[in-house]
Amino acid sequence: MMGHTSGAAEIPLEMHCAILTLHLFTDKTWTEISECLHVHPDSAHHLCKRAKEYASDPNDFRDLFAVLQSFDHLGPPEVILEDSEKSLALKSASQDNGLRGYQKPFPQIAKELGIQAACSTIE
Repeated sequence: MMGHTSGAAEIPLEMHCAILTLHLFTDKTWTEISECLHVHPDSAHHLCKRAKEYASDPNDFRDLFAVLQSFDHLGPPEVILEDSEKSLALKSASQDNGLRGYQKPFPQIAKELGIQAACSTIE
């Protein structure tokens, strides 16, 4: 008996990353991942499946990680449309750096502006 396992809603981001890493870079089964991390095997499988569905490139670990970060709210990550209010706010903030040419990456600027979007949609 494996004891208490966490469902997907109870799993913190760090554990999401561990699940994704074990799934992508080892030959462990969902049951083995479950036993290692004390998560339900169906939760681990569902989490990875959703990340791959929402990622722009399901083979890019950075994109999958960005999708995992967006799972704190429901639905797929928002796509920032060109010339939208959010797009213009990002553009303005990125050009108003004031630090002798240093530019922050768009994901950092988006976070500071309170705009939630997967890195792949704004990089």
